[in-house]
Amino acid sequence: MLATLAAERSKRGLPPLTISTPHPELFQGAAGVARTLPLNWGLLGAAGRMGLPACNPFYTEALPIPDHEAPPTRHILAELCRRGGITGAVELRTYFSVTAEELAASEPYRGALVFQASGLSGSHGMRNKEWGADKMARVAAHFSGRQPTVQLGSPQDPLLPGCVDLRGKTSLRQTAAILANAAGFVGLIGFPMHLARAVNCPAVIVYGGRERPWQSGYSCNLNLATAPECSPCWRWQTCDFERRCLTEIAPAQVIAAVEEMLRRPRSALAVESATIE
Repeated sequence: MLATLAAERSKRGLPPLTISTPHPELFQGAAGVARTLPLNWGLLGAAGRMGLPACNPFYTEALPIPDHEAPPTRHILAELCRRGGITGAVELRTYFSVTAEELAASEPYRGALVFQASGLSGSHGMRNKEWGADKMARVAAHFSGRQPTVQLGSPQDPLLPGCVDLRGKTSLRQTAAILANAAGFVGLIGFPMHLARAVNCPAVIVYGGRERPWQSGYSCNLNLATAPECSPCWRWQTCDFERRCLTEIAPAQVIAAVEEMLRRPRSALAVESATIE
């Protein structure tokens, strides 16, 4: 998502960014990025003391109540850009530059459905984003045999039936290339969703109700969301209502959404925008 801020700065002719990150490969070839440095939270404070412009553009804040974040009032990409000093119209999309060599290497998976079973093994795993690997397995099994299916993610993620098992076997850049050639992505809110959007891969996302698609998603995707009275809570792990915002979504609904995605022409995804005053 930092590549979105960098791209919007580049469009405005502003100086390119230096990004402190544990994953410099994400910014290879990114517009508006001059260089990357290893992740070091002290860099921001040091830059400020030296009079250099620096920011840490988090798009929300933790609340005094444990396990709660403040729900953003605009799309998180727009809020990230606002905190990075951008005003005016911004495109609500992410960016990633895949090379021709990387696309060629992922050719064996062209036209596949790419599945994500879980996000709990990620660095910011949240139970309130987990639909259930058992239900995702029913979706994957439905398409196995009629459509090539691939599973990406961590080695700790539950294995989905019928999928080519690439859990833990791809780099971030290889993952992006596979998504760029895929028929579509089926997964949850999180990094793979944003990466799929960056490479123009259509997606079916099981949203539930922790957050709303207008806050963090993309209208070009098929977002399966619910809106109980407690939504959007922006809580990470705890829930007072047995996560009914997620349990109300049935595998049949996800299967129908994937069928609809596959019927659509595979073309450049629509881009929406927001205006930052």
